[in-house]
Order: sequence, then structure tokens, then C-alpha cells
Amino acid sequence: MTAIVEANPGRDPDRPMALIHSVRKDGATWFGRGTIEGGITAAGGSAAAEGLTGTWVVQQTELVDWFSDPSGWPLTALGRRGIETYDDLTMNPQIHCMPRTAPWFMIFPSVQRIEVGEASILIRSEYDTIERTIHLDVTTHDGAAPSYQGHSIGWWEDDVLVVDTRLFDDHRSGHARGVPSGAQKHLVERFRLDPGRTSLTYRFELEDPEHLARPVTGEVQSAYRPDVEFAPVQCDLANARRFVGD
Repeated sequence: MTAIVEANPGRDPDRPMALIHSVRKDGATWFGRGTIEGGITAAGGSAAAEGLTGTWVVQQTELVDWFSDPSGWPLTALGRRGIETYDDLTMNPQIHCMPRTAPWFMIFPSVQRIEVGEASILIRSEYDTIERTIHLDVTTHDGAAPSYQGHSIGWWEDDVLVVDTRLFDDHRSGHARGVPSGAQKHLVERFRLDPGRTSLTYRFELEDPEHLARPVTGEVQSAYRPDVEFAPVQCDLANARRFVGD
């Protein structure tokens, strides 16, 4: 059997690394932009999730490119100025091992682990060991302190988890690459198991009247993969700055 892999090679010739765009085998796409059917779900078999708890592989879509190049976003004058004055080599928070915030990291292709409890839900990502806590036992943001990933409260509407997040800390690229966010950032997310219970649809609506001229929306799917080991990778400061030239 032959597998066809399309990828962009890394810039360091001494390290055999590449960013995979697609993997095709036996006429089916097992991994690729914009497709989940017959792809990453196939490798995990037909196991069905009982709920949101479990290991999920986030599908790569064009949304990733949209967040990386937000020049077409509906921005205010302040938001546009953020892009115009942004220098990725010096202002990217990731060179200081400061990870992306939701919803950007939620749609980034990676392995995520969701754990549903009675009072809270924990979402963890292998990417930069990001963790989010969604509080199910409170109904307002009153009394909460601003934080990097904001303060999230959640509730169930039938079988859909709805999450409302406010109180984000100021962030130089809190919306997308070069687009800052501030105290007015507000995120609403919905998590729905699809009928076969082997994939999860994630939808978001993002608003911030200070930087966004109108709300930004999007969705991605994740495949239920109980066979995949969840192995978070801690950000290494030396690697994060490898090509910065400082």
C-alpha cells in the first residue's frame, strides 16, 4: 500500500520536520483541509462517544488560514491599526510561550481532551498545554477576575453545551494574528455531538466592538479518537525563538 503525503518542510535542515496538509491512502483522504468524513475518523474505527468526555482530534480547515491572515476580517479602525503596526518577529506572544486564546486555539488542528464534571468542564489541548475551565455551577461572571482565557460559564440546551466567556485579559493578538483584544471581548461557543456520535461540531461567535466592526463566526469539526494518546507538549522558549534572531 502507498500513502501520499503533502506537507511543507521545516526551515531547519538538521531537523526532519514538516507541517502536514493532507494524507491520502486507498483513494480516501485520511487527513486534509476541510474534510472529516472518511478521514481522521477512519483511523479510529467506529467507536461512538457517550458524551463530550473523551479525546478529540480537531480537523484542519481554512479557518486556520483566516485567523493567521485576518486582513479580510471586519475590523474597526483600531483593529486595522493593530494589523498595520504588528511585527510577528517581535510582537507574537508565542515567542514568549504565551499561547493563543479561544476561539483561535479551539479551531487550531490539535488533540484536545474534554472532561465533563458536575460543577465544571475542563478542556485541555496538547498544543502548548492550554487548559480552560468552564463553570457549570455559576450563572454570571460577577466577582470573577480577568484572565488569559477569560471566565467561562456553561449550560446545556438539550444536548448542546453553550459556553459564554468574558473578562479576557488584554492581548496583542487576542482575536487573530495582529488583531488585539481587550476588556470588551465576548465569546459564545456551542458544542454539539453529531448524530453518529463520532464527531463533534464546534461553533463560535466572537464580538469586540473596540476591534471588530461586527461579530465573527465560524465552525470546525473534531473526530472522537479514544485510540489516540493525549500527550501535551510544553512550549520550549528556545524553540519558540529559534527564528526570531534575538
